[in-house]
Amino acid sequence: MLWTKSSDHKMTKEFRIPHTVLYKLKFPTNWLFTSIKDGMFKRRTEINITKENILKVFLNKPNKGRRKNSDIVAQWIYDRNFKDGWFHYFIFLILSDCENIKNETVIDYFNEDDLRGFLENPMDVSFGIL
Repeated sequence: MLWTKSSDHKMTKEFRIPHTVLYKLKFPTNWLFTSIKDGMFKRRTEINITKENILKVFLNKPNKGRRKNSDIVAQWIYDRNFKDGWFHYFIFLILSDCENIKNETVIDYFNEDDLRGFLENPMDVSFGIL
């Protein structure tokens, strides 16, 4: 598991992930990140996966990875075919030829206002990544 501590720390020094919030059916379910303190993969506890905490972390100004002239604070990644939620996704799988499913992965870029709007009314998708 990504959040299990290892004794050698070799993999964690070679690969880092930014704060990543996984959504399922409009709700944040997991939050993964690499700790800047020890370089280990971490997972926030469910009680800490809140709109307020997401805003606090994603709007943190001293973000070294952010471009100086960009207002982008987050990216929202999802499959367009399944943006109508789990019920439509389920029906789609039942009625379609699963071998011919064509997904279109979409990346939306959020500035601060977009992120605030999204957190107040998340897109109803079966699965998405912020």
